Amino acid sequence: MKYLIAALIGGVLFAVPAQVAGAASAPLIITIHGGGFKAGAPEDMMPIVKALRAQGAPVVSLRYRLGSPAVAVASARYQVLKLHHRLPHRRLFAWGGSAGGTIALRLAADGLVDRAVAASPVTDLTALVFGQQPSVFWPGTTSDNRVASPHCPHAPTLMLHAKDDTVIPISESRQYALRCHVKLIVRSSGNHTLANTADLAGMKFLTRG
Repeated sequence: MKYLIAALIGGVLFAVPAQVAGAASAPLIITIHGGGFKAGAPEDMMPIVKALRAQGAPVVSLRYRLGSPAVAVASARYQVLKLHHRLPHRRLFAWGGSAGGTIALRLAADGLVDRAVAASPVTDLTALVFGQQPSVFWPGTTSDNRVASPHCPHAPTLMLHAKDDTVIPISESRQYALRCHVKLIVRSSGNHTLANTADLAGMKFLTRG
């Protein structure tokens, strides 16, 4: 399969199949995995990728640098900027889960995607994260976390969060949605697995909106 390389940072981090890149009529959807900015892989979003592709949507997955929120956000932003450069007339949508949802919010806030779905995101990287202080979870990154935290999006954005999420409290999404006037859909169950679930509302938001 031929690939259009969108970015090279210490090796190939992001590649778009040439036939997908050439189908410029539909928005290109970028899926962004979670993992606390320290773990995870694009394959984690495969249920969403398969569901979107079944609807005929062109989808690619982002492989960003891991380590801390600042490193991950900077890597993702750089790759999406390069993708804009390679596909200047293509609309880009994003669907991220957990830490990937945080990155999706940041891309929407920075005007780098035209529409975004953020499932179970971390919205305040200076508060308790995964039950720990940020300085413990990401040693030596407190000031960087403040910079990496997503501000309010400029692009249409949908948030999804399960009421019973024990990893990232739903209160984070509620506060962010209220402050930024973003639509939040609350699921009664699903816990944190909602981050990797092909939620019907998210599907409609990106494929029919």
